[in-house]
Amino acid sequence: MSIEARAMWEAVERYHQLCYWAPEVREEAEKIGLKGFFMNYFATRVAPLGSLSDGAVGSLTFYYSPRRVQGAIPDAWGYASPEVVLKARYLAMDRALKRELGEVTEGEPYTPAGRGSHGRKSRIWLFGMVVPYLGSIGVAAT
Repeated sequence: MSIEARAMWEAVERYHQLCYWAPEVREEAEKIGLKGFFMNYFATRVAPLGSLSDGAVGSLTFYYSPRRVQGAIPDAWGYASPEVVLKARYLAMDRALKRELGEVTEGEPYTPAGRGSHGRKSRIWLFGMVVPYLGSIGVAAT
């Protein structure tokens, strides 16, 4: 891994980890009825793809035991639809990022990272503090 790639990873990985370990994530998952870490983990990982079966989820997350997946999916879809799971995840991440970043999240701190397929705005956002950092290590943010 290049020095630049490592620096970029270190800059953004702490925010990626929030989607698994922030207390807000557990709280929002519990509010919609998901039971435990792995039900929330698998449901939020695959929710954009719809109500997948345990076999499909197991194929996508092959690094986990099939029994681990079967303990969470398809039961998760009985508690909350994929759409509800995604809304809860976005709410949890919004809360967690506001807690972690404080004033950076007030006003206009967000800059869209790009556009998704078919011209839709991407759900990926870079914070005003990350883009200048990437530029400082020679990574183009365009």
